[in-house]
Amino acid sequence: MTAADLCTSLGITRRKLNTWIQRGLPHGRKGRAYNFDPAAVEAWLVAAGLAAAPRIETTQDAASAALGVNRRTLREWLANGAPGRPGHYDVDAIAKWRDGRDDPGSGDPLLSGSSPELERYRGFRADLAALDLEARRGNLVPRAEIHQIMDAIAETLRRCGERLEKNFGSEARELLDETIDSCKRHLEQLEIEN
Repeated sequence: MTAADLCTSLGITRRKLNTWIQRGLPHGRKGRAYNFDPAAVEAWLVAAGLAAAPRIETTQDAASAALGVNRRTLREWLANGAPGRPGHYDVDAIAKWRDGRDDPGSGDPLLSGSSPELERYRGFRADLAALDLEARRGNLVPRAEIHQIMDAIAETLRRCGERLEKNFGSEARELLDETIDSCKRHLEQLEIEN
């Protein structure tokens, strides 16, 4: 699997992937390009606490109970292509297979049909799902926390400005103050746009 494919499949950026590689994500190289074994990546993500371990059941009875279906239903799914083999039934993979083969509009009437408005709606739902995933992964920083950090940085820079004023005169301090104020305006503009 290529780096681009892995990023797409996990919903991560290349930057995040590079961070994981530095932290020990197993990979190979073909020339300058990275390649990845999906099973090794999954095992590393589970060991690193970044993904839940797959729920593996060893019997059809246990797997059907975990899925909340009759054993006969599970056997039909397996015959129709659901993942699983005797002694190894990945409950999450079977549920994903089941959900993927259902009518995409079955749970939400707005997901069936086609129109520009529905496409926008679907796009918004996908964006919300991506944000939810990033929030659960801990990759989002609350706005209030960003403000606290920016205020602390501004305060540090202002103290630096006092030293600059002593060494280089009041113009150096004024220039730094103007720069800090400009940065704050940019931050406020971001909030207005969002």
